[in-house]
Amino acid sequence: MALLLLLLFIMIPTFSNREASLALIQNTQDMPTLPDRFLKIREVITHAHSSSEDLSDIIETDFATASTLLKIANSASYNPHGKALSSLPHAIARLGVSASAEVAMSMSLLQMFTSTKSIHRVHSLWANSYATAVISKHFYQRLKTPPTTSISTIFMMGLLHDVGQVILATRVDQHYFDRDLPPLHSEVLCDAEQVLYGIDHAEAGAIILTSWDMPDVLVQSTLNHHKPNDNPASKLCELATLFVYQNWPNLRHIEEVHQLLRYSPTDKIDAILQASEALKKHLT
Repeated sequence: MALLLLLLFIMIPTFSNREASLALIQNTQDMPTLPDRFLKIREVITHAHSSSEDLSDIIETDFATASTLLKIANSASYNPHGKALSSLPHAIARLGVSASAEVAMSMSLLQMFTSTKSIHRVHSLWANSYATAVISKHFYQRLKTPPTTSISTIFMMGLLHDVGQVILATRVDQHYFDRDLPPLHSEVLCDAEQVLYGIDHAEAGAIILTSWDMPDVLVQSTLNHHKPNDNPASKLCELATLFVYQNWPNLRHIEEVHQLLRYSPTDKIDAILQASEALKKHLT
């Protein structure tokens, strides 16, 4: 296997060196900034008395997010009796403010990159990141003694862990998602990116999160998400990433996640958590 990977890397031509890649990513003249909608939504969910109307007021003019929330609220997962909703506030009330806000934050970040080539690949990547965030939260809630990291931070760790792939695609190589790389994953993907660009998506993600003034816990979790780490919060996200990669490899849109979560046996989801030595003490 190691010899095969070595041969694959030899066949990958260098696209950019580290200095050039860093210069492109860190160019302050067109550095992407967090959408105002993302910041407002994050403020809503951190406020104890926020309501579905507060959230609706922020996203009601965003057709893509509103329609996604309605699709999820009217899906069999949340609407087993077939009572369809057409009102955004009612959809948010059915899903809950927290779950609705998480979808809306995910959509606001996705929409930053709608001009990216291979947009269908970006949608798939973001669906996988959202799924990782949702499964991370699920694992967190299964622990009898959860880590001190808040559940909202756990969600954001999962959502942002692969943002560096989109940054490489938008700022370094517009053909990133179309390159003839083998179907790599985890540290092997990072190694291939280092060959191509002199930098991997984990470091690219950490750089952009730093520019967005994200908390250091999110910067560090993104930077190290492919490195072995026994930190409980990081381990939850690592296990969630593995579950999604193994069980939901063909996600295309965020709204698919809730349907899959509803119909995936809980014991199948929890099996990977139960097998974790690093989290064993948190399960008892």
